[in-house]
Amino acid sequence: MVNDRPDKHPGAETLGQYVKRILDEKQLTMTDVEERSENGIADAYVANIVKGLARNPSVDKLKALAVGLGEPEDDVFKVARGLPLDYVEEGGRDPWPGAILAKAIEKIVTSPELTKILQALMQMSLKELKAVLRYVESRKKPKGNKKD
Repeated sequence: MVNDRPDKHPGAETLGQYVKRILDEKQLTMTDVEERSENGIADAYVANIVKGLARNPSVDKLKALAVGLGEPEDDVFKVARGLPLDYVEEGGRDPWPGAILAKAIEKIVTSPELTKILQALMQMSLKELKAVLRYVESRKKPKGNKKD
C-alpha cells in the first residue's frame, strides 16, 4: 500500500518524510505517538516507517499512526498511497452511491424491458457496448425538448 517513490506526484512526501515532518512540527517523540495511539502502534514501528523500512503497514497501523500523530486519517492514507495532501480525486470514487444503485435495481426488476436490455448488454463485447453507448447518447433530447 505504501508508495516510497512519489514520482507520479512530485509534491508528495513518502510516508516516512510525512511522519518525520509531523513529529518535528508537533515536537513529538515516537514514544509519544505510541502512547497517544493507545498502544495501537509501537514506537519501534514508527521508527521503521520514518526509516522507510516498514513497507506495507496495515490499515489498522495507519489508523493508529493517525491517532498517535493527531492527524486526520485521510491525510495519512493519502500519503501512504503516494498522493500529495492537496490531491483531490476527480468525479468522486463511487459512481454508484447506495441510494442511486438501489433505485436503479428497483427500476430494472420492475421493468421487463429494462431487464431484457440489461441481459442483452451483459452478453456484449466492449466494442459492442461502446457502439450502444454512442447510439444512446446520440438519441438524447435537449433538456428543454422532452416530447415522446
